[in-house]
Amino acid sequence: MQQNVDVVFEFNKLQQKLNQLSKMQQLFQEELQLFHQQFLALSQTVQKNQQQLLQQAGQGSTAQGKDSAHLTPDDENFGWEIDLDELKIEEKIGEGTFGVVEKASWRGSKVAVKWMKKLKVKGDDPNSAAISALARREFCKEVTILSKLRHPNIILLLGACTRPNSLCIITEYLAGGSLFHLLHVEKEELDLPQYLSIARGIGLGVNYLHLADPPIIHRDLKSMNLLLDAKGTVKVADFGWARLADPTGRMTVRAGTPFYLSPEQLRQEPYSTKVDVFAFALILWEMYTNKLPFYEYDFHTAQMGVALKQLRPNIPGDCPPLLKNLMVKCWDEVPYNRPSFDQILQYLSDNFPIDSNLNELMT
Repeated sequence: MQQNVDVVFEFNKLQQKLNQLSKMQQLFQEELQLFHQQFLALSQTVQKNQQQLLQQAGQGSTAQGKDSAHLTPDDENFGWEIDLDELKIEEKIGEGTFGVVEKASWRGSKVAVKWMKKLKVKGDDPNSAAISALARREFCKEVTILSKLRHPNIILLLGACTRPNSLCIITEYLAGGSLFHLLHVEKEELDLPQYLSIARGIGLGVNYLHLADPPIIHRDLKSMNLLLDAKGTVKVADFGWARLADPTGRMTVRAGTPFYLSPEQLRQEPYSTKVDVFAFALILWEMYTNKLPFYEYDFHTAQMGVALKQLRPNIPGDCPPLLKNLMVKCWDEVPYNRPSFDQILQYLSDNFPIDSNLNELMT
């Protein structure tokens, strides 16, 4: 009798494992199909617009003198156009998927200039380089969103250039660099006041986005997109993946950086502003440990673990219970159970009053 029970138990375990493997296989197939569709769509776009892009690149000053040659963001009366002749480029300070960031001077002030990358569209001919249709769309979306945002913890838009092959976004220059650079290049270990100040700043900035009408989801919240000014004030930056929330939750699934994606995004389910809360939890962990989330796993193992096995980073034993509790709440498997940023700010205020003795609160 006991032997039969053991056999049934082992059979059930194997059945569960088989079901998990089937889900993983399905997820891999869906991901491969999605990448294939994106590749085909991009290839078709490049082929369709190749001649037009080459003509625009060759028109030079003639194209620059016509309104039709400019790529206009959503606002009908776009008032952010900047003359490139006023920019004095100083040095390269960063690079991302769609853009290169340079430090520059503009009308006596230091600014950051994000240039949209150019891709070759005709073999090895350097003169055929043009900005991809995808990068152009991301540019329009980012400028449109940034032009409507004003908050001390959101990077400030100063202007943009909408000429087809010279697309760039000009923002305030933040001398402190990124939180990523502070944690992983300078390897600075944050003391508790620094930690809480940055956490509050992120919370204030993202809460401002989520309380907009309609809410704005950043979708790429990570240490590299959090910038610090000379005084250490943190500002949310890089709105290339940001979008207005859809009430149905049906939005582009694979937006953002893989290691910061929520379980619902990885499972290609509808999602909400709570994906930013999940990413915030990983940033809290990252600031405490000075390590990147899931650093010990490869890309697919981490994705499958978060999507199907509730994988989360290991919180160090010396982490203060109040901080550990906040991390766990924010990366809850169920989006509804995660707090809003309004609630997060209240939690920080209740448990870490600015004028309190922080050491006493940690005991």
